[in-house]
Amino acid sequence: MERDNDQFDRAKFDAVWRRVMPEMADAVPEQKPAVKRTEPDENERLRAFMDDESCDAQLYCLLANKCSGNARQTLMRISCDERHHLKKLRAKYFIRTGETYTPPSTCPLICAVPDALRRKYSDEKAGAAAYRAAAGATPDADLKDTYLALSEDEARHAGIIGCLIENMF
Repeated sequence: MERDNDQFDRAKFDAVWRRVMPEMADAVPEQKPAVKRTEPDENERLRAFMDDESCDAQLYCLLANKCSGNARQTLMRISCDERHHLKKLRAKYFIRTGETYTPPSTCPLICAVPDALRRKYSDEKAGAAAYRAAAGATPDADLKDTYLALSEDEARHAGIIGCLIENMF
């Protein structure tokens, strides 16, 4: 059935084209083949990274509020870093699209600080790998540099969280 609609639409288009552009009646407009996307486009990837950074910033702030002393200060610095990452990504998104994007609100649940830190250690390592992979996949040189810098920050965060966990035991 879709095939019939495509032919019908094409026939209507050709008729209108001949009426509007009689001098071009023999010229057939070039049709571009449909592009099948197998990976998310860069804007989707940016939105996903922004969602993650927003959630991480909030989670680290909540974790910091459950801690004291050096651990609290360290977690607040990581939260600040994550907010800074979000700002960078939002700027890149605006430059690419001309639109602003605000990640959805989240409400992270923290049951126990050690368990949350252990989970975030793994998440930060995975985040560093995801940014490295995105840097390798993007043709945008400026975005590639940003992804690589964020990858380094996420790897550094994993190291810091590892030290926090060591100091707990």
